[in-house]
Amino acid sequence: NTCSPDVSADDFYNTVNEDSEIYLYPNPIKNEFTIHYNNRTSETFVVKIYTSTGNLVKTKISQGHDVTIPMEEQPCGYYEAKIITKYNTFSLTFLKQ
Repeated sequence: NTCSPDVSADDFYNTVNEDSEIYLYPNPIKNEFTIHYNNRTSETFVVKIYTSTGNLVKTKISQGHDVTIPMEEQPCGYYEAKIITKYNTFSLTFLKQ
């Protein structure tokens, strides 16, 4: 299953939240991606992955700074990663090719 949408990595500049130091990489993805959350206290955070139609497909809990999420079983398309911390919720969009 191969996707070849007409986008470039520049279309996903918003995947870096510099104020809170949250990064999603690589983007676009093939089989997995990593979210780096530079929280100073290593607090627990939750990552929820939604399809472009709003269906929840994955939930992962992480304590620390990095969480890698496998996506090989998901079809190509756009997804939203919601990062939920004790005080905030952040949303990042990514493309699975």
